[in-house]
Amino acid sequence: MIKTLLVRPPELREASFAQFYTLHESLGIGYLAAYLRVKGYPVEILDAQIEGLNLEKTIETIKAKDFDLLGVSIISPLAFSPAIQVIRGIKALPRKVHVCIGGQYPTFLYEPILRKHPEIDTVVRFEGEETLLELVAQLNEPESWPSIKGIAFRRDGQVLATPPRPLLSNLDVLPFPARDKLPLLIERGGLPAISSSRGCPGQCSFCSVCAFYGTPQGKVYRARTPENVVEEIKSLKGHYGCDELWFVDDNFLGPGRLGQKRVRHLFSLLKKEDLKLNRIDYSCRADSVVQDPSLMDMAVKQGAGLVYLGVEAGVQRLLDLYNKGTTVIQNLDAIRIIKESGAELKMEFIFFNPWITFEEVKETLSILEKMKVYDPYILTSILTIMRDTPLAYDIEVGRLRVFSPPREELKNFDMDSFIPYQIEDERVRILFRIVSAALSQFEPALYAIYALSNVLREKKRTLGDEVLRQYSEIVNDYNKLINETSLDVFKEVMAEVEKVTYSPNSENVLNFEQSLIQKALRFATFLSSILNTQRQALLEKLHELNRTT
Repeated sequence: MIKTLLVRPPELREASFAQFYTLHESLGIGYLAAYLRVKGYPVEILDAQIEGLNLEKTIETIKAKDFDLLGVSIISPLAFSPAIQVIRGIKALPRKVHVCIGGQYPTFLYEPILRKHPEIDTVVRFEGEETLLELVAQLNEPESWPSIKGIAFRRDGQVLATPPRPLLSNLDVLPFPARDKLPLLIERGGLPAISSSRGCPGQCSFCSVCAFYGTPQGKVYRARTPENVVEEIKSLKGHYGCDELWFVDDNFLGPGRLGQKRVRHLFSLLKKEDLKLNRIDYSCRADSVVQDPSLMDMAVKQGAGLVYLGVEAGVQRLLDLYNKGTTVIQNLDAIRIIKESGAELKMEFIFFNPWITFEEVKETLSILEKMKVYDPYILTSILTIMRDTPLAYDIEVGRLRVFSPPREELKNFDMDSFIPYQIEDERVRILFRIVSAALSQFEPALYAIYALSNVLREKKRTLGDEVLRQYSEIVNDYNKLINETSLDVFKEVMAEVEKVTYSPNSENVLNFEQSLIQKALRFATFLSSILNTQRQALLEKLHELNRTT
């Protein structure tokens, strides 16, 4: 019997605003494990992120386990580097191990990956439950691999890919995902995840989701029945005491009237079953919110916490370029509806791209101020053009033009994964460079906020409501201070760049840039000191609470 070990590698992100996030599960691994188990195959899960393992400890832990197939989840280019380091460490073992990777990233880049990395044996492409099952069943029969739909492998020095497997038509037939690491996730203050649908009917040109679900045969968007979702929520509450959930759907409230009807039915079933949740996080589109504003009120009554809203741009020309299918007015209305409902808003946004003009930068900033949604991450966000997206295709066939960056900037660029470019408008290029350099100095302060928030998440059951409220207000106040200061920095740079025409590397520009960086660093250092003092006081309070109980 083939034994499988499924692994989510540790994160090795460079310091960036995006790294400060709530710990989540890998539902993809959970579904694969559950599917193999119901078919009788033994599976173990190692989640280095939930288990808090670094690269060396991950490799050491894997080496001590008994398995035949190592399956590694790689959902993005950022995850590839730690994954390949883990794989190389395991391939050094004297025993023979089959290494298989899967996820959106290797689904499209299987050819360069298999060509450059002989330590990887196979790639599972697109949805993996049935494909991985067939691979495990035929692992020792490589001559039969060409008959397995949805995999890629090497044969006689060539990379071969079999036809994509059709998408699952009925998600209700899948077993609920394995939750091996959920108790540890909850203990560490993480947020349990649940998926009520797969795919997105949107056609955003920068997004790989439509390609991932649009390439195989079958409906791009498929939803589980509300009854099936409620049964899983019952299980999560009954077995693990979960009262907070993150719906990982690409568009939880959609699509259209049918999608909204499904969500209404889901909420009514939760109410009928008395399954009150304290918090529900989810993602949605602006048009879904605007089409039926009353859904937000229902969501809040059921426990809506953080709503991720895909806005992406503040200028209609750029929304159209991204093929969002929404308007600036819809975005403004959706933000207002979410805020008025009492839910917390997290906006997904792409400020800079190759084509934005200086006038559009000013227009975008004005919109962000009007919406009152800005932070260091939003103000420095820039489009990454992933290959195999509609946007990349338009560039490759000449429908869109991008200017290549200087050769020295391409030295370590991942050409397999992304299309390189430089911003066309020189003033915007200078603005982005200086704002990014200045706001990156805020990272120590942002990390201090994250560290304090993490203590609150992990120890919320111990701290009690009053202490939790007090320190949550501290976190919110300092977040607001950083956001407002970031906006001031952006405006200062914009005014400087706008008032005169000069070379991006002129002495005036460089002197201004260095002065601003130093000012930002002093601010962040001062703020970090205060926040770390607050965190230490909180830890001492925890120690005292533990000592007296």
